[in-house]
Amino acid sequence: MKKAFSLIELSIVILIIGILVAGVTASSRLVFQMKLAASRSLTAGSPVSTISGLMMWFETTLERSLDENLANTDQIAAWNDINPQSTYKYTLSQSNATYRPTYVKSGIGGIPSINFSSDHFQLDNITLPLNYSIFIVLRKSSAPNVNGMDIISMSNSNNFGLLFEIQPNSGAYLGYNRRFRALHRYPGTATENDNYTTASNLIQDNNDYIVSFSRNYNSVSNIYLNGTIASDSANSLATVNQFGEVMFSLLIGNLLPGNLQRPFDGMISEIIFFDRALKNDEITHINKYLAKKYSIKI
Repeated sequence: MKKAFSLIELSIVILIIGILVAGVTASSRLVFQMKLAASRSLTAGSPVSTISGLMMWFETTLERSLDENLANTDQIAAWNDINPQSTYKYTLSQSNATYRPTYVKSGIGGIPSINFSSDHFQLDNITLPLNYSIFIVLRKSSAPNVNGMDIISMSNSNNFGLLFEIQPNSGAYLGYNRRFRALHRYPGTATENDNYTTASNLIQDNNDYIVSFSRNYNSVSNIYLNGTIASDSANSLATVNQFGEVMFSLLIGNLLPGNLQRPFDGMISEIIFFDRALKNDEITHINKYLAKKYSIKI
């Protein structure tokens, strides 16, 4: 009875395993390249390019969006605006390596994402329109801390501005457990305005979301979660005063330039900002594009 493999037999087994591993690796690489090519095609042909009022557009698949030499878990110093409607392009940047987000090769939808933990990008000297629409593709990794998680903030030296954030499990905002919140901040006045998702529309850990918010100063503002209106009707008015042509600092992934106590923990793949309240059909078209690109059911 044969008790052991010969050296030749062992060599053959090792060779076969090597071939199988190489085949799986090559297949995985091919699948990723196909997904990436498809997402780039969807981006190039998306309705975003043709809808008027596009202010900023950040995404993660095009070669001009990020450094093309990034490898998985590499730090990202800059995220580039790809807005085709303007010759001026914004850049979200982080000069301090300690606070740089990282590149995720296979993130939301199996295509690149940017991972945030205690990290953030910043863009200074930007104005906040009276009416606007924003779309964010995200995945939250963990529960918010007691103060919540800030996804996007715009603020000036007086803390005027806006916040897009996920509420904590309990504490200061008990009863708004993991709801998405859009806050227009005008400290010291009665015009500060909150918009929340309903108690049944929460941002759960490790789920993929398209969050969109359309602000109409003269009407009701709406939050959409994966293409469906999810606003709490008791908290959906848009009565806050106009901020005017004030210059703000924009942060992605944390609260304020001097206060980084509410970091977003998770991935962001796309941010689209319009300087007007979009029509319902325009919002639907963009949500459908994002859903197809990131394999998110709406």
